[in-house]
Amino acid sequence: MKNKYQYEEGIKVYSYIPDDISVDEELPILFVFPGKPRNSDSILNDMIETAERKRIILLSAKFDFEKYSPEMYNRGNVAIRSATGHEYTIQEDASQFTFKKFKTIFTDFVQKFGLTNKNCDLYGFSAGAQALWTFLQFGSAEDLSFVNKVYPFSAGRYCYPSKEFSFPSGIKEFETITDEDLKQFLSLDICMGVGLLDNEEEKRNLPDAHFDSTFGNGRLSRARNFYSYCQKLAQGRNIPFNWGFLEVPDIAHNNSTKYDSSGNVIKKGMARYFIEHVYQHSKN
Repeated sequence: MKNKYQYEEGIKVYSYIPDDISVDEELPILFVFPGKPRNSDSILNDMIETAERKRIILLSAKFDFEKYSPEMYNRGNVAIRSATGHEYTIQEDASQFTFKKFKTIFTDFVQKFGLTNKNCDLYGFSAGAQALWTFLQFGSAEDLSFVNKVYPFSAGRYCYPSKEFSFPSGIKEFETITDEDLKQFLSLDICMGVGLLDNEEEKRNLPDAHFDSTFGNGRLSRARNFYSYCQKLAQGRNIPFNWGFLEVPDIAHNNSTKYDSSGNVIKKGMARYFIEHVYQHSKN
């Protein structure tokens, strides 16, 4: 059963619940964060066949462009961009962080459909992955309390947990971030991933493709560099590092699967591959 409803102005919720779910049955919920197109409906369509077979509930929120710019969606409104676009000031009012809505969307969905779930897993692609990284890095323990495992895939850029770099590449401006915050971030249950074909030749919608070679010239190298940096940082501080890293063959920067007029796959998409081959629910 597919559902769609208006959560609030600027946010529509799309979902899929298996038709034969029983009253006392608790199926895993996968909360899906789409990329730049904000195409929640079509991404769920790519995942429904497998979700039906594996008995997974799908949930996705479409944050409209008109109200939620990339600064609001990808970067969570944790900092305010200057008129020149080169500097950021800290958003002092934490209630304005976009990711504060993630838990309330989940809770509202569970209540609306009479489900008993207290937690869910999260998957994000590209801009959706950036939204998840912002959430994981700047969210409080309470914000994250409904989360089991997180799968951010194919992000275009990363905010390094380092005061060496200015936001959005680092946390130089965030003086209030503590060692405990860093420990929380590095200890989370995360599996990040990227397509092997999402390399330096795949420049579609790549942030700062013209100058950001410090962090990698493509999404593949950027993902590898970020994972390696965080792994070494955790090891150096004796912090348990609970992250995994996947490089997915034969997929470039595509979340949706593309078909020809005969229904044959002509371009593999990450969403379908992820739910079919990667996603494993592990309940807290």
